[in-house]
Amino acid sequence: MTPWLKVFARDGHAASAASAFSVGLFAFLCTPLLATPCHIIDAERIYARDLAAALPLFSSLPPELPVGYAPAPGWQRTFHAAELQRLAAANHLTGAVSQDLCFGWAMAVPEPDQMIAAMKTALAGQNVTIEIVDRSRAAVPKGNLVFPLQGASLRSNAPVLWRGFDVYAGGRRLGIWASALIAVRGTRVVAVNALHADEPIRAEDVRAEAYEGPLLWPSVIGDVQSAIGQVPRKPIAAGETLRSDLLESPKDVARGDTVEVTVNSGGALVRAAGVAEESGNRGATIVVRNTASGRKFRARVEDKDKVSVAPSIAVGLVGKDQKS
Repeated sequence: MTPWLKVFARDGHAASAASAFSVGLFAFLCTPLLATPCHIIDAERIYARDLAAALPLFSSLPPELPVGYAPAPGWQRTFHAAELQRLAAANHLTGAVSQDLCFGWAMAVPEPDQMIAAMKTALAGQNVTIEIVDRSRAAVPKGNLVFPLQGASLRSNAPVLWRGFDVYAGGRRLGIWASALIAVRGTRVVAVNALHADEPIRAEDVRAEAYEGPLLWPSVIGDVQSAIGQVPRKPIAAGETLRSDLLESPKDVARGDTVEVTVNSGGALVRAAGVAEESGNRGATIVVRNTASGRKFRARVEDKDKVSVAPSIAVGLVGKDQKS
């Protein structure tokens, strides 16, 4: 039971009535913020420092001493004079209290420019134009507006509904939303020729062109040099826009590459030639075919076009082309 409920229980109210009375008292003390000015709070609790800022009598209390819970955003918490007087007496403070104190959040309706700034933060690195068509108009505590990318589908010529939230009191959230027209301007790289999976992109395979339209997410490749040498994860048709999620860096060993196979057995180093049947980076295990015997085996990628085989599985993997 909170301190103010204990006070009324001691004054003679029956235990059965105290519970019902607390509901009405909470509604009375935590009332919507109207015209009455309240002292501003910025945490989940009201502390002695908040009381001291409004009433010097409490300035000798430890600043971080909690004296009550903060109200919900848009409501106020009122400490009546009698309650404050009892609190002062309990802490051996001398002085008369003749006024009530109320506390509440600083509330405001997010403005369009504030929402746009938060959206541009989420779209960092993109040259975007944003127009707010509609938005939530409920007041929220003054905090930080956040519009996460997963809160909207951004690839549309029509206004998109983007859900976000206001972060206040060290991590609490209150939902907000906006309907916005979002367009990106810049340069994009498109495929001139059909691009095949696992084949590095050449300069003649792509070109840069100006682009203005819906945001393509993940972000488009905007520089030809950033695309050259990259490898498509899957086939890309001529005329298709290149995106970061469609490309990857070339493997240390690509399928079809001729590789040097090394076997270290008992201090003897044996080398042979092989052809990679799979692609892989350093540390990966891939299938390799011996060029002399045609036999396939698994090998570990050690470096660019170099693989190694454990001695236990190396028997018969090298032929007349072996050397030491």
